[in-house]
Amino acid sequence: MTILRPIVAIAAAYALNLALNAGLARAGIVPGPVPHDNVRIISIIAVANLVVAMLAGFVAGWIAGRGRIFAAMLGLMAVYAIDGVRYGRHLIAIGQMPFSAAIITLLSISLVPIGAMLYANRAASRRSV
Repeated sequence: MTILRPIVAIAAAYALNLALNAGLARAGIVPGPVPHDNVRIISIIAVANLVVAMLAGFVAGWIAGRGRIFAAMLGLMAVYAIDGVRYGRHLIAIGQMPFSAAIITLLSISLVPIGAMLYANRAASRRSV
């Protein structure tokens, strides 16, 4: 059960990102081929992805539980990196430049630990009271 909780935490936390992408696509918020015309849309996508990345780190820490937060955080960061590479290759294949996607991926990877640290701090302050 020790290794299973971080894996479930990673899957549940990354499901938030998949739900965000599906919701944005359903709402018609997708970047187009001309970046200058879609700055507002790309900004909305970037902010939404960054907020969800921090929330995913928090959820991963919460589900993983005490003593497993670090493993869940590293696993979630790896999943974000792998998905960022996959999405970048997809953009190159359809002829678009993946610079904004790469920046969003790197920022998402950097915000995942913040959510996990917020949860760890919250859990530690609860235990000390």
